[in-house]
Amino acid sequence: MIRIYNTSVKDINHELMRSNNVYGVYKIDSIKKQYKSVFTKFNKHINNIGIFSLPIQKYENSQKIISDLITQKKDVNKWKKVFQKLVFEKSKYVLLRGSYYYNWLPTYIFNNNRTIFIKWKNLFNTSCEGLDLIYRYHLLSSWSQFNNEEQLLILCIVDHYKNSIFQVLNNIYYTSLNCPIHLSNRDFTNLNIIAQECTDLYYGLLFNKVKNKNLERLIKYCKKTEITKIIKRNQQKQQGMRELDDPQIIVLSILSLLRQIEAKKKKYDMVINFPCGGTELGFAFISVFKLLNKIPPGIINCLYSSKRIMRDPTIASKKESIHWLFNFIPEYYHQALKKQINKKGKILLYDNNVTTFSTLADVKSFFKSVYNMSVDGAVVAIYYSNISKCLLGKKSESLVSDWQKVLDYKPVTDYITAFNTWGTSKKGKIIENIYHSFKKP
Repeated sequence: MIRIYNTSVKDINHELMRSNNVYGVYKIDSIKKQYKSVFTKFNKHINNIGIFSLPIQKYENSQKIISDLITQKKDVNKWKKVFQKLVFEKSKYVLLRGSYYYNWLPTYIFNNNRTIFIKWKNLFNTSCEGLDLIYRYHLLSSWSQFNNEEQLLILCIVDHYKNSIFQVLNNIYYTSLNCPIHLSNRDFTNLNIIAQECTDLYYGLLFNKVKNKNLERLIKYCKKTEITKIIKRNQQKQQGMRELDDPQIIVLSILSLLRQIEAKKKKYDMVINFPCGGTELGFAFISVFKLLNKIPPGIINCLYSSKRIMRDPTIASKKESIHWLFNFIPEYYHQALKKQINKKGKILLYDNNVTTFSTLADVKSFFKSVYNMSVDGAVVAIYYSNISKCLLGKKSESLVSDWQKVLDYKPVTDYITAFNTWGTSKKGKIIENIYHSFKKP
């Protein structure tokens, strides 16, 4: 029973998070201990929104060690230029995400007035150059000899490339909500392959399971897919901030979820992921499954959001038919979903966060009422403050009536708000405090 008298939002937050109920935070200490080699890469190097940083001296030492493996002087210079563009130096540290990664930020942050498309193109081309150098000089072959700092430099390039691809997918998904997308099934397939390959590469390196074939396939599909033309044709709706791009939290969530699933002796045929906030989640879920030698379920992306329904009448009209959920799922995935429906497959809904529980509750209700299917729900994070304010009768977003029963698995963290409207979220304020050099009078 949650005590709501003579207490504060902060007190209820703590009580909710410590709860043994399904909305309480999963205890992650044993996961960090079991996967110590993975989490040592995060220790002292990552902040609370997923930005890695290194002391300048360690950064420079690591750069020298890697540069010595690049035999052509012109390519050493190219390697240095790649990092000059990707990283951000602040005080005595070098942050491994900078203006290229956060290309959607307001122009005053980095004093850059170029279009979003040009900024994305710079990110994509620069990270491609870095990947090509990693491939041509077989830098992954030295992975086991690299220390954590040197490994983080390689991960920095893969991280930026991965970000460029998820920005493409987010633009396509967001555009598709209001108008037709200009994308062939072949290009959609190739984009999904590229997204999966670069996610496999990134998390494989985190888990110290290096597979050069991931990089080979990534470069192959990147060359055969006209990614720049794809995003140029699908710019009607630009998606800004990626809500969840913190690799430590993503890994913790997936590993904890796998433990909970195994404890319940359950198995899922399909995971439904919810872009644009958690676009990476579904791909990372498959990556970690494969790294642990497990057969991954199918993944499809669903664009339904209860908040979008409230804010946009055009999108709300998509919910008027009995089979409304299909209106929020790209047609590319329809056949796979219908297959699971026909065989009454086990489906897991996996979102990056929950505020009111409405999105997951609505989708669960859809499968129950239309197809008589039982579907489970999981999230990475819960916005506990909204629950606490609601319980105290303070200004908040209304919770669904049975919010305590919507989730079937525990989350791993409190939600650092990351609303797409600039200046309104905690994540936005953290980013501004880190990168904005303009001093207000």
